[in-house]
Amino acid sequence: MRYFKFEDITIRSNTGKGYLLTEKPNTEFGDVNKNELNYIDTDGSTIKDVYFQPRSIDINGHILADSQSELESLKRKLICACNPKNDVGLTYFNGAGKYYALAKPTSLPDFGEQRCWNIEFIVYFTIPRFYWLSEGEIQNNVFARNDILKTPFEFPTMFTERTNTAIIVNDGDVETPCVFDIYLSDAVSARSAQSIKIINNSTNKYIELFHSIQQGEIITINTDDATITSNLNGNLITEVTPDSIFFTLARGANDIEAVLSNTNAVVVSKHRCRYMGV
Repeated sequence: MRYFKFEDITIRSNTGKGYLLTEKPNTEFGDVNKNELNYIDTDGSTIKDVYFQPRSIDINGHILADSQSELESLKRKLICACNPKNDVGLTYFNGAGKYYALAKPTSLPDFGEQRCWNIEFIVYFTIPRFYWLSEGEIQNNVFARNDILKTPFEFPTMFTERTNTAIIVNDGDVETPCVFDIYLSDAVSARSAQSIKIINNSTNKYIELFHSIQQGEIITINTDDATITSNLNGNLITEVTPDSIFFTLARGANDIEAVLSNTNAVVVSKHRCRYMGV
């Protein structure tokens, strides 16, 4: 079974009523832009700057209804869900795994000839960022304090332990950006500027900033947009060190380390794996 879900529409391959998926969609194809350099008296060419174009998805199906009024209602529902002015979250299940993309309808649906209370349709989507993503965000605690006391105890004993590294796995087809949220786990006294450094030991790249984090503040580092923002203080890009790099997660395991002068902080990473075809 295969299906697509967007807005309140589900187009599936094994239904006898509603929206029936009739063809295997073109979810595995992608065109590229490239610069091809040719030289006089030289065979062949040099190809540089290869980038994927936005991905186009065509969904072919039938509307199956029990009456003319039901058919018209399902048509209108599909038309409203395919408003080209809106971005939609598109979920695709290929029979083995679920994938997600933020997509935009390219146009309103095309409808074919009606037969009784059934009608063919084609829905057109564009995925501007090309890649299919893992269905949900993958979260990891990079810097956190964990309670380790589970049973009755005698002094001296340890109540908590500090975690400041995490192995974050990117099982996608290419490198992928990530987001780090940083906040305080409990109230602390005010201090001077604090160092916050997040290191990808697998690629030897890091992001470092000097900022005195406050109670209730959430600092968000987005390596895709190359932004650092605070819910209380706005843009913090001026507090980033010049040698910082907004790194991505390499394919496979990434050894991520957080070095913070404030031990009451928590660092949580979030990412989605990227897939070239599904």
